[in-house]
Amino acid sequence: MFHKIKSVSALPEYKLSVEFSEGVTKIYDVKPLLEKETFFATFMDQPEVFASVSVDVGGYGIVWNDELDLSCDELWENGNDEKKLIEGLKLGEKSGEEQGYIGIKESKSRLGL
Repeated sequence: MFHKIKSVSALPEYKLSVEFSEGVTKIYDVKPLLEKETFFATFMDQPEVFASVSVDVGGYGIVWNDELDLSCDELWENGNDEKKLIEGLKLGEKSGEEQGYIGIKESKSRLGL
């Protein structure tokens, strides 16, 4: 099953906020790809390229240019559900930053919450 992407925005520290058509928003960390895949290293030299992310035609992925893209399945399966991150903080679990995620205030403000 495809989880079509409605919108995407670049966040600090090479993270993405990805909103899916089901209404779920996930935070996807691109940093592991910077270390594994040489073509993603472009982001370190040219942060403006990372910031230029957009939804691919049809919503089946995201793109930066003709060479850099990620599928909706990758983002869905390996992204962290934003609502679960917020609920975990309310329950007194480790903060998002302690778990390696962006700060929750920053995330909420960027997403208009």
